[in-house]
Amino acid sequence: PYLQAAAMAMDNKSGGIRAIVGGRDYDKSKFHRALFGRRQIGSTVKPFVYAEAFENGLRPSDPVDDGRLGHGEIPSRYGAYDPSNSDGTYLGIRPAGEGLIDSRNTMTVRIGLKAGLDNVADAIIRAGLCKEPPRYPALCLGAFETTLKDLTSAYTVFATSGTRLQPYIIERVTDSEGHLLYKATGGKLSVFSTEAARMTTDLLEKVVERGTASRAHDFGLRGRAAGKTGTTNNFVDAWFLGFDSRLTCGVWVGFDQPRTIRPGGYGATLALPIWVDIIQSGKK
Repeated sequence: PYLQAAAMAMDNKSGGIRAIVGGRDYDKSKFHRALFGRRQIGSTVKPFVYAEAFENGLRPSDPVDDGRLGHGEIPSRYGAYDPSNSDGTYLGIRPAGEGLIDSRNTMTVRIGLKAGLDNVADAIIRAGLCKEPPRYPALCLGAFETTLKDLTSAYTVFATSGTRLQPYIIERVTDSEGHLLYKATGGKLSVFSTEAARMTTDLLEKVVERGTASRAHDFGLRGRAAGKTGTTNNFVDAWFLGFDSRLTCGVWVGFDQPRTIRPGGYGATLALPIWVDIIQSGKK
């Protein structure tokens, strides 16, 4: 089966799209997956959950339980919900920030419940990820769909210390006499406070240093960067979203007709190497 991929990179100062790829081969498929492909985003949503919790008083050093969710932790109105950690382990009480660095599902759900699911959903709306996100616990683990374009734009929030940049391809159009016919708006929207965004960014840097994306340097990354891996249930979608000082870049890998890519097909295995190549090429 023909495995597909899409990528987009944005300038951290202007929001201009510096690179965008809608698929592996235009001759084989004209569908633009970066703009129009809607897929579940999995753990790439977690930074927004943590940032909203930081807005509501949580600190990265605060203790959070990494164990299985117990009876009564999920309000009964949401029904039965018992997510597991991807590696099948449960490590007890840990600092909240470690839940993002190591992408711990049970910690993230607890943190989302502490922040308030309505607050998390509202933050997701402000970030431009989804107009009507589901307001139940699976929201905290990315159980909704969006496009790579919107997800990459949302991650500029962490590259800019709290502000989402509006992506654009054409900066301006003038006629033969130099009269301005069109100019990109360069829109900016405040999503998180500077403090909450920077606390989240510090953790995303640690994701690359020693967390789920620690192989980035093995793949050729040079210098500092930050980001988050994402893998949906049954290894159907593999993501990496991240940024350095110049670019914010998103990469998706998967099949057009959703199915398991391969057992162990994590974002750190399939999407991260592509992301590193793009980020490194932008330094030349």
